[in-house]
Amino acid sequence: MSVPRAEYDPRRIFLISCPSLPFFKHRRAVGIYTAGALFALAHAMFFDACALSAHAKPPKDAPHDTVPVHVTFVDWLPGIFTTL
Repeated sequence: MSVPRAEYDPRRIFLISCPSLPFFKHRRAVGIYTAGALFALAHAMFFDACALSAHAKPPKDAPHDTVPVHVTFVDWLPGIFTTL
């Protein structure tokens, strides 16, 4: 039968602790900036998709086909409400 380690805490979920890295003392700030960067990236991709779909034309070899994606004002509403 094994003896528990001296630093064993029964309230812990994981037995293996995270390594102590230099930036772990700033993990809240790192999380906040990462969330902001992901939000900005998503906004840029959304606006890029809107601009691209506004100028999309059917392919030249099939001019009677419809454009598969067109972003309308209804699609802009989630982005507007997220920004507010």
